[in-house]
Amino acid sequence: MLVWHLLTSAMVSLVLLALLRGTHVFDGAILMAGFLLFLLITARMRRVVDNHIRVGYRSKVARRLVIPLVAILLTLVLTVTRLFYPQPYLIDMAWSEVLQQYVTSRAGDSLLGSLERGALVFEIATLWVIQNSIEQMGLGNSKVRVLVWLLYFLTQGALAWAFIRLLTGQAALKQYLQTIRSE
Repeated sequence: MLVWHLLTSAMVSLVLLALLRGTHVFDGAILMAGFLLFLLITARMRRVVDNHIRVGYRSKVARRLVIPLVAILLTLVLTVTRLFYPQPYLIDMAWSEVLQQYVTSRAGDSLLGSLERGALVFEIATLWVIQNSIEQMGLGNSKVRVLVWLLYFLTQGALAWAFIRLLTGQAALKQYLQTIRSE
């Protein structure tokens, strides 16, 4: 379990780093609040499972239950707050022009730069479809709007999931080190 959490957190740390480079400062405060929420819900969940799970598995089960709960809450908060951030004006712009103007990376040709550009392309694509395609290309039906908002929600969900998985890996490592010290 520890190896799984550490490998997962190591893999998503690059995604998290790439997404964090493109976020606003206010998102950092939201992620810190998410960290506190993670700690509070983990402590509460451990108390809930105390009577139902064997001693050696309590914290593992609690972590498994906390991951989706905190990730969904954090995703909702990030999605709602993203709606109030300034957005680039993309109406009546061609897709290639949007990519040339808005997709840049400070990280160069490295793996981090590739991940950063991928996250930026996904976000810009979602905003372009929301602003440009829905009304002007005749795609104003509700199915397309739901799909676009789902994509926008998934972008924020990737940030929240990566952050929570990183916290979970850190918590599993901390528990493992405490177990080694007590033996």
